[in-house]
Amino acid sequence: MSLQNDLNNLTKVKGITYKNIGTPPTSQLNDYDNWWDAENKEFRTRKDNKWINSYGYGYIAGGYNGSYISNIDRLSFSFDTGIESDVGNLKSARGYGVGCNSSIHGFHMSGYSSYNSIIERITFPFKTGSSITVGNLDVTNYSSAGCNSSIHGFYMGGFNGTYRSTISRILFPHDSGTAINTGNLSLTIYGAVGCNSSTHGFSMGGDNGVASRISTINRITFPHNSGTASATGTLTNTVQYVPGGFNSSTHGYCYGGRSNAAADTSRIERIIFPFASGIASNVGNLSGSKYSTSGCNSTNYGFSAGGYRSSYLSIIDKIIFPFDSGTANNIGNLSQSKYYTCGIDNTDFVSQFI
Repeated sequence: MSLQNDLNNLTKVKGITYKNIGTPPTSQLNDYDNWWDAENKEFRTRKDNKWINSYGYGYIAGGYNGSYISNIDRLSFSFDTGIESDVGNLKSARGYGVGCNSSIHGFHMSGYSSYNSIIERITFPFKTGSSITVGNLDVTNYSSAGCNSSIHGFYMGGFNGTYRSTISRILFPHDSGTAINTGNLSLTIYGAVGCNSSTHGFSMGGDNGVASRISTINRITFPHNSGTASATGTLTNTVQYVPGGFNSSTHGYCYGGRSNAAADTSRIERIIFPFASGIASNVGNLSGSKYSTSGCNSTNYGFSAGGYRSSYLSIIDKIIFPFDSGTANNIGNLSQSKYYTCGIDNTDFVSQFI
């Protein structure tokens, strides 16, 4: 379509909210202007007189609910109530996958139905279809912590019969090939969760088979070409096994999880970037206790999806950043109940304000 025809369906987004401002202008758009596509109900960004991306979605991929599943749910960041859409599938059914993203692609790394190292990729906004296989990790692994910089994706720790401390890295767009080993965490760990700022990646909580449930927070500095992650602090709670996580541009969040006594928690803990040392803050709670929940985020919101609490869950909880205190809002459900899912989003904190 022509630029004018495109503009006829678009409304300018300003600041952290979007609103109608009448007929869009016909003049040249500024780089990284955000628009709401009313026809397709998605966010789009303009650069060099071209649409460079669609924004506004998180994805919950794979999982387990009595059997391993392959479906990918898409969650709109404007979502306030209802049931989210099943928009596609992974190449194979599995749980325990780890996610990361560039501004253009989302990646599902490894997972389990049997040990594997497969890396699959979706292209945003991913409305339908199947992910494609684009390579492998350097080791078979599952239930690890994932994070990303603007140019790399990272897979930290995990389990493949033994607890691991390995850090694997891919270079975006990673069309094919094998991830490289760039170092190690400060300890072996399984069932941790990851988040990232623009300069650092973090692994929080987990289980190391020695001290069992742990509260350690590890940090890597991007691009992390080699070396060992730094243990920069701890969570306030030592029961954080298979928690969920996400981040804003200024904070990282760890929530839910399970203790040695198989007691589930609803606790939400927060770190302030760059988090060079210290203890995370307990800032509130999910709508209920659960573990093995996955997370994704826009620039303004964090979402917890699925999990387990005496039965498989489809619950979607939402917080508003910076979330200094309170309880997350239960705003709806996934297309089916499941846990051990993988969360992915296309948030870049540069051009998106939703």
